[in-house]
Amino acid sequence: MRSGSPRDSQRAQFQQALTLVVCVNDLDLAELPWVPHALGRNAEIHWVEVEDGKVEASAKVLGWRAAVVFEFDAGRDLVQVSALRPRQVGKTWVETPWGGTFSEYEVLDRIRLPGVAEVYWEIDAGRFV
Repeated sequence: MRSGSPRDSQRAQFQQALTLVVCVNDLDLAELPWVPHALGRNAEIHWVEVEDGKVEASAKVLGWRAAVVFEFDAGRDLVQVSALRPRQVGKTWVETPWGGTFSEYEVLDRIRLPGVAEVYWEIDAGRFV
């Protein structure tokens, strides 16, 4: 296979698509709401405060940078996540706004977790859940 071939491009797009799905020390950045103890304990995740109540978590996976913005309410519960995630459209990958909302928190085995979650893509036709 020659470098720069369409197949190489598809492979690169596929690797980029996996960026937020492939684990960082066995943890998908978008799954952090279900493992809150990992929010501050993973040395491979870089944290930056975006604005009051919002932080960005990022990590390098397979040479690609993955980033997710987390929004917390006044009680410090995680209520929303957002990111640009590659989504397959036909034979290509398109960066598409993606997000999730979390609510109805419960304490399970001394860990506060969301009881309700909804994730979605923001596509041209509207929110796709």
